[in-house]
Amino acid sequence: MRLIVRADASPVIGAGHIMRLSSIIEESISRGIDTHFIGDIHEMLWVRERLENISSLHFVDSSSSFVSNKDSDILLLDSYTLNVNDPFLEPNKWKSVVTVVDDLTPPYKANLRIHPGLSTDWPVNMNILYGPRFIPIRRKKNYVERKTSSGTLRIVIVGGGTDLFGFGLSVAEALRNLDLNY
Repeated sequence: MRLIVRADASPVIGAGHIMRLSSIIEESISRGIDTHFIGDIHEMLWVRERLENISSLHFVDSSSSFVSNKDSDILLLDSYTLNVNDPFLEPNKWKSVVTVVDDLTPPYKANLRIHPGLSTDWPVNMNILYGPRFIPIRRKKNYVERKTSSGTLRIVIVGGGTDLFGFGLSVAEALRNLDLNY
């Protein structure tokens, strides 16, 4: 089996697609799954560096040069920008197509959709997993705790995209109300 991850990042669309998929990429590699990344990230060097630091991740230059195997390849797609009729997305090229979706995602043809949010207004006939338990978070602790010179833990909050709903500020406010030393 190969997992083929397709997403883009730019100053206009943000890096949220890549960031939520990076935890899935890390987990699939940790499970020994051959994982490949395809996407336009050339405008955001820090995103490229982030992905390059994931060992064993294979980079593919473009979707047009990629040859899929319909018997073994699973496409994981998180995009707003790919045309729904792009030949790369043809379902007959893949064993399965999984899309990470939200309210702005185009209607890509997929075997499974994952919506890591609270929206429940989905068509009954749509094969979709939704809700907060589908937010892609690695179970393994793979971050470095950084403390200030006073020994206080520092927390950094990152919201993807344009943060239309004020996610970053909402989380910061919730943290401010906790009785913790950070």
